[in-house]
Amino acid sequence: MVDIKVEIKGAGKLSDDLNRFAKRGVPYAIRDTLTGSAFALQREWRADVRQSFTLRNKFTEQAIRVEKAKGTSVANMEAVTGTIAPYMRDQEEGNEVKGRGKHKAIPTAVAAGQGQGAKRTRMVRTGLRLQAIKIDQPAGADGRRANAMAIAVAIRKSNRFVLLQRAKGGGRAIFEVRNSRRGANQHTKGRKSVRVRMVWDVSRNSVKVPRAPTLQRSIGASGKHFERIQYQAVLKQLQHNKVMGY
Repeated sequence: MVDIKVEIKGAGKLSDDLNRFAKRGVPYAIRDTLTGSAFALQREWRADVRQSFTLRNKFTEQAIRVEKAKGTSVANMEAVTGTIAPYMRDQEEGNEVKGRGKHKAIPTAVAAGQGQGAKRTRMVRTGLRLQAIKIDQPAGADGRRANAMAIAVAIRKSNRFVLLQRAKGGGRAIFEVRNSRRGANQHTKGRKSVRVRMVWDVSRNSVKVPRAPTLQRSIGASGKHFERIQYQAVLKQLQHNKVMGY
């Protein structure tokens, strides 16, 4: 009978390294993985928001925040990615938003400096924002005749905006009234035309916000980063604790 004796050199040190890593390295690796994943989701979510919405400023994007994982108790660790923008729930799930008063004002493409009838993809221009519009117009009857009279009064008083009855769908809207000189020829020389374009639709008391699941899409998109984040977090702790020659 032959006895074979196998001796593993450094087994004691390896055991000590692994025990130390389990106690000191693993909690920090998990914490870094959770926090790194939360920031990856934040980056994807902000990118989706920039692509999906017409943003007036940086608030909606910057409102997406991260709370880092804290402590060394794995059971109590959590990292959170969320937003402080209250309207993002309506955007994510869809909703019907009512106006503060009787009507919910909806800007048209004209208000953003785009062509009439086009889909609005830009922000409303400063001079065409609702708070910048003043309408000097007494309440009157509805109908085409009332619209014509209101336009005539606006031209005479040099008013830029007028409240008119909508031709389609009923209700009212705010229109911009502008004089424009026609091309000079023997028939139109010296004449002016009036251009009336709708800038704000105030015919409805609410508007339906379509569902735009930016968060849901971002969770799926951020998954591709998780394996790399986890690997880097573990490697960092292996090197920090000098385990197995790292």
